[in-house]
Amino acid sequence: MKIRTRLMLVGLAATVVPLAFVAAVALVQAAQAEEVATDEISRLSVENNERILAGVVAMVTSQQEVLEQKAVSDLNVARDQLARAGGVRFADETVGWQAVNQVSGARTTVTLPRMLVGDQWFGQNTNTGVRTPVVDDVQELVGGTATVFQRMNNAGDMLRVATNVRTLDGTRAIGTYIPARSPDGTQNQVVQSVLAGRRFVGRAFVVN
Repeated sequence: MKIRTRLMLVGLAATVVPLAFVAAVALVQAAQAEEVATDEISRLSVENNERILAGVVAMVTSQQEVLEQKAVSDLNVARDQLARAGGVRFADETVGWQAVNQVSGARTTVTLPRMLVGDQWFGQNTNTGVRTPVVDDVQELVGGTATVFQRMNNAGDMLRVATNVRTLDGTRAIGTYIPARSPDGTQNQVVQSVLAGRRFVGRAFVVN
């Protein structure tokens, strides 16, 4: 091989090899930089999501506390309205009900003493255009809905005898009842609290 050719090859190698090395180093550094950038973006994204989540939790918790306080206040209004109307007592006369389990939809016939508020029977009013004592007064004062329940049996099933809670067809949901036990056998928390003489404040299934 001629000396000129050898010198050209040596010069070419001396140029190409460092360039190839530099290119390889650059590729490795670029990959590392991309990995670092990806990790940093992921970290910032997680931190941002955690801050958003913490804000949502704080907002929901605060709203829940406000709603629970309002529920307690509204219940005090209902208790006052019931007392002003003369309180509750039971007549000697009985009345039949076609009671509907609000969970399973099962129907049963029960006969219960008429529940009176003062000297007035609550009746069996399904018409929202006809006034029902106490519950409609409470609704006008505080909004929301109100119900008076009557215990159906020893198990503690609770029948709606006066309410402005509505069924899907828009009528008052009297005759529906909260079963003391769910189909899976677990005890209903609302009924359990009431039978123990405690107030229940929280989420509950209501008719539909």
